[in-house]
Amino acid sequence: MLDYDQEDDEPDSGDDDWQELAPGIRRLTYPDNAPVRKLITGHRDRKVGAFWSYKMDRHMAHESEGWELRGIKLQEVHVDVERYFSQPEKLQIRVDGGRITEDGGEIITYTVDTLTVIRGFEARFELKPFSKLQPKRKLDPGRPRSILEHERASKLRRKLRIVRQAYRILGELWLPSTEGDFDAMSNPDTVDDIIANGGRDIDPEDLARLRFALSRAPGYQLPLKHCEALVHASEFPRGAILARIPERVLSISLVDLITPESLIRMEATHV
Repeated sequence: MLDYDQEDDEPDSGDDDWQELAPGIRRLTYPDNAPVRKLITGHRDRKVGAFWSYKMDRHMAHESEGWELRGIKLQEVHVDVERYFSQPEKLQIRVDGGRITEDGGEIITYTVDTLTVIRGFEARFELKPFSKLQPKRKLDPGRPRSILEHERASKLRRKLRIVRQAYRILGELWLPSTEGDFDAMSNPDTVDDIIANGGRDIDPEDLARLRFALSRAPGYQLPLKHCEALVHASEFPRGAILARIPERVLSISLVDLITPESLIRMEATHV
């Protein structure tokens, strides 16, 4: 069996309950979209971890402290993301050459990074740094490391082309995302600022006062400093306000750094 991403996937235990979805394609999932990778059990040498999500009230497993964790954090604070799950499913795809077929002698195993519900629509995301797909340096035939780096990138691109084909057969949306996509959507310092305040409580009367003011403001938005003045019971009004963003009660520009002038917007579902 060939697997071009063995460092990313656990071997099949033989006890898992795989579902046949189409000729040559089967899927493994667990109840409540629990992670299908054994990331926190010490089975790997790679750097792994788990991020606590206040949006989902659960740990979100991830394998990278860089791109994958950044993508998960972005989904945590993005107002369009209703729900998301990390490492929720694994595919086994039988391939003959570049064609998916139930008689294929090559088996490709793939674990999706996140399953995300965006305004009611499901999307699956592959979170990868662009350098994994296209090395930064040109191929140097005289350097074994350069040859290996380009060979791995070529195998990964092939694998992801087959994965894309499989999801198209299944009629499901699958999207690769790189750091360029993250940069276009958010400033990592802003995302981290919001997440650092996750879980802070807000007094019900303060929240009601804040919502009332926002509901009567143009565009349902006010500068952060004005919102802070409406929060009386909290020792840290700024944090109590930012903590409402993962809850999708409030939102803010994720591209700009947060300042007292940043506009806080109340989502229409809470007006």
